[in-house]
Amino acid sequence: MIFKFNDNEIAHIETSQESLAAVVLFPITRVIPKSMENWHNIIRVAKDSGTPALIVLDKTPNGEATSFFETCHSLESTDIYIIRRPSNEAIYDSQGFVTISKGMWIIQLHDDDEWKGSLRLPQDASELEMFSTEFLFQDSARSLKWEKSPPARVNFTILPSQIWNRFSEFIGAQGGHVAGSVDSTLDLVSRIICTRRHISNFTYIYNNRHWKQRRKAVKNLEILARQDGWAFLSCVDVQLINRAIDGITSIEFFLDLIPESKIEECRHQEFCKLRLSPRRGFLLRFVYVFTLIIQFGNVAIFKIIKLDWVLRNISYWNTITFKYKFLLSITKSRNKLELRRNISELRATMLIPRLADRFIFWEKMLLIEDKIT
Repeated sequence: MIFKFNDNEIAHIETSQESLAAVVLFPITRVIPKSMENWHNIIRVAKDSGTPALIVLDKTPNGEATSFFETCHSLESTDIYIIRRPSNEAIYDSQGFVTISKGMWIIQLHDDDEWKGSLRLPQDASELEMFSTEFLFQDSARSLKWEKSPPARVNFTILPSQIWNRFSEFIGAQGGHVAGSVDSTLDLVSRIICTRRHISNFTYIYNNRHWKQRRKAVKNLEILARQDGWAFLSCVDVQLINRAIDGITSIEFFLDLIPESKIEECRHQEFCKLRLSPRRGFLLRFVYVFTLIIQFGNVAIFKIIKLDWVLRNISYWNTITFKYKFLLSITKSRNKLELRRNISELRATMLIPRLADRFIFWEKMLLIEDKIT
């Protein structure tokens, strides 16, 4: 059967099949010559895997994916769920509209990558097991070891419903808009909570073109921060800070699923990710002092010549000074209280309005008390 969802409807995936197979989430963001080949390929994978549900997240400009899959009648045992979302919506924001029934598993396949094989699961799979598949970069013939894989690999790992549905709630709790680095959060909680098994009958070939070169990777992080809504604070540092705070707050959000023996160690590790290296810390302090000197000079000039261009300079350098003061302050946070205070101060400035819901969520999570044993 084919089910279609529009606007802000949540697509809840159910199945009556008894054999274990992962449902497939297929976000489609573009239409290129290779698209049709990939669309036919995912149908073949669904058939070979006995996939109970194929979830098409259609973000194409004119609904081309919807037109293709709503006329697909070759998947007799697979339900097709078509969810139409805006083409400019961030990919993880769109995923917040998908939940699956308890006892099911889910994997993503992305339209700029390649894949082959079958997604059938072991029949003795337990509810908090995740399943890694063969994973390699497009320019490599060697499968990457799990321990050396990028966080993005979690997208292409078969995850149980408890993890996926809580992750969907995590997106909603931030107002429906999360950072582009939230795959690191999903990777973190999956590794902490789940046991992992490997299946070798499916291979995922990842296109890592955006992250192969350091300069290009840095540029992409800056772009992601800007698109995310960090405005004048957008930079690599703030993107890494966002990722670290998401990691810290996700531990609180997934607290009931995390073994108590792991909680404190995980918190400590995530707080360590906030810290700057000695070299980076020195550079930021130097720039901060430099901006203060320039600002002091601007104020002195304005006392002598009260002109509009001097006022504009003061306003501009105020924002630059605030940026580096914020970066230095928040990276010194060593516990939940200090971190919450820094986030509250940032939210109170109302300088980053798009992320207000996220800041409120972070503050709420940092108020959660530890488990009492």
